[in-house]
Amino acid sequence: MASKKNASFKSFFSVVNASGAGSNLPSRASSSGSLAHLCTPPKPGWVGAAQEHAASAPGSTGFSAPSSRRPSFSEENEDGMTPPRTPPLRRQTTVPAEDRVKVVVRLRPAQDHETGGAMQVSEDGKDVQLLRTKVAMPSSEFYFDEVLGPQAGQADVYQAAVAPVVADVLKGYNGTVLAYGQTGAGKTFTLGSLEPDNIGMMPRAAAAIFAGIKGDVSHHFTVHMSYLQIYMELIQDLLNPKAGDLQLRENAEDGVHVPGMKEVLVTRLEDCLELLKVGERNRSYAFTKMNAHSSRSHAIVILTVAKRRVVDPNVQGIDAVSKKANVGHLFMVDLAGSERLKKSLSVGVRANEAKAINLSLTVLGMCINARASNVPVHVPYRDSKLTRLLKESLGGNARTTLVIAVADALEHCEETQQSLAFGMRAMFVENQAVVNEKTDDEATHRRLMLEMAEQADKADELGRMMIAKESELGVLENRLEDEKQQREAIMLALERERQAAVDEQRRAAEAHLAELEAERLRQEALAQQLSRTEAETMKLASKHAEERAALQAALQARDADFTAVQRAAEEADAARAALERQGRDLQERLTAELEGVSKKTAAEVTALEQQLQTVTAQLEEAQTAAADAAKQAAEQKDALLAKAASERSRHEAQLEEVRGEVSQLRGQLAAAEGAASSASAEVERLRDLGAQLRTRHSSEQDTLNAEICELRTQLDAARSSAEQS
Repeated sequence: MASKKNASFKSFFSVVNASGAGSNLPSRASSSGSLAHLCTPPKPGWVGAAQEHAASAPGSTGFSAPSSRRPSFSEENEDGMTPPRTPPLRRQTTVPAEDRVKVVVRLRPAQDHETGGAMQVSEDGKDVQLLRTKVAMPSSEFYFDEVLGPQAGQADVYQAAVAPVVADVLKGYNGTVLAYGQTGAGKTFTLGSLEPDNIGMMPRAAAAIFAGIKGDVSHHFTVHMSYLQIYMELIQDLLNPKAGDLQLRENAEDGVHVPGMKEVLVTRLEDCLELLKVGERNRSYAFTKMNAHSSRSHAIVILTVAKRRVVDPNVQGIDAVSKKANVGHLFMVDLAGSERLKKSLSVGVRANEAKAINLSLTVLGMCINARASNVPVHVPYRDSKLTRLLKESLGGNARTTLVIAVADALEHCEETQQSLAFGMRAMFVENQAVVNEKTDDEATHRRLMLEMAEQADKADELGRMMIAKESELGVLENRLEDEKQQREAIMLALERERQAAVDEQRRAAEAHLAELEAERLRQEALAQQLSRTEAETMKLASKHAEERAALQAALQARDADFTAVQRAAEEADAARAALERQGRDLQERLTAELEGVSKKTAAEVTALEQQLQTVTAQLEEAQTAAADAAKQAAEQKDALLAKAASERSRHEAQLEEVRGEVSQLRGQLAAAEGAASSASAEVERLRDLGAQLRTRHSSEQDTLNAEICELRTQLDAARSSAEQS
């Protein structure tokens, strides 16, 4: 991959050299170099009016044709109405492009997750129309110096935007190229790409500078390169990250400059490419929803070109060049993209970075508005370090080109409209560029002399290194011979060690055989011991079976006794229940008889009382009849009363007799309950005896099982030892 990149850069450098100093790079490459496919000519007519392109890979940053057809100005919108056409805002100044900010627009095609068809480019490549169907005025037209459609390659962008600035820098002018646009629009790809198939503006500008130097033999050139970034209003040196936060200074001689910035002397294109790689590694990038490789800082590459006329080619050293020098500064500014937090979903540090980026871009817009105003107003250069550093580029001593990078996607119409409006305002900023001619003082002479002496020292150092390498080669040959002899000695030592190892292995094998024989004898002894152990195990198992059978017989006999006792208890319970039933029946029968006798006696007494009442009535009726009759009646009454008393006494005696029988039955019932209690106690005793017998049997069983397990463990260990042997 590295060889492919180097070959591509060499091919590109050869194309630049062939074009000559200060000439423009060809937009259509006729050879088959690595840049040939980037230099295809634009097609006539509105770009993309009826074009389609093959779907590019997801996440691709390359530029290709648009992915969908764009309607022409005469086509109707979704409502069936022809969108109103806004006339382009033509420049209201006759100032030529080299005396003001030149604006070039580059369209990025829609990606797979975007909807294309938002922009149309005019046939002359000057106008661009933005179509927004969801607003009151769905069509807006903008005018620029150059509009490059999606099919334009990196070479086309260089020819339109950068080549004139580089040519002026070689003449001693200050030049600035800025890339502006929302995040993900292709700014870093346009300026800083180091891919062999998509070489960016920075390496192309460096190649053009060295090509111009090579073609100009009447001047002596020195080129210095610096690489800065402005991260959250901190100026950092990407070629010397340890320098920390650098400060801006301003004076009448140097203007706005950065003291402490590392300026590296570069003498070839490869030096610039290496420094660009170093700066890219140190630059701040982050992942956002809108751009997986989003720049979080403004990057500024500064190429300082000093040109001095050669006074006498035959004289070497500092006296060969003029003391007057034309010094041009080329600023290549990759602005961080503006972003909306609701789209990028940045939080925390990323949100703070976005706020700092948007703030500095806002100040940049304010400065451009102030410089483009027809009336004198305050220009807030000092509100941002970016605008203060680019003070000369915005209305000062510089040739400035602004590259507006936009995406041809309906999802980003609002950001695209703001970027295009920013570009149109910038076209009204006028510059006053002059050649920077400086006269070298004594200090500059000394610095140049030191640089030339440094180059001479480098050449001498290379010669000394070659001599040292030759001497090192002789030393290495001698060392190789010594190492060869050393290897032979090592081989002999290894052979001796191998023979000793073989003898040691033989002795170890004999010792191992002896150990195996001893192990075999030990295994035979273990086998005999195992046989004896198995015989003892069989005897113990037979004894255990006999004891187990005896215990089971005793347990069965005790279970039979317990069953008999339980049966006797059940019979006693049945007898007690029968006696209880007989007692209840007898009590009920006696109670019924007693109630019958009582009722009968009460009836007889009632009848006698009725008879007595009758007799008394008769007596009362016959009182007057005779006293004898009254006396007889009284005697009969006494007799009847005595008979009733005797009858009552007889019945009470019978009741007492019945009560005695009931008491006797109750005694028999109590005796039966005592017998049942004794039977229950005997049953409980038999149950306790059975539980004790079961516990004893379980303990004896566990003991026997433990002995059997121990014997089995010994047997398994003996068998395992025998198998291992």
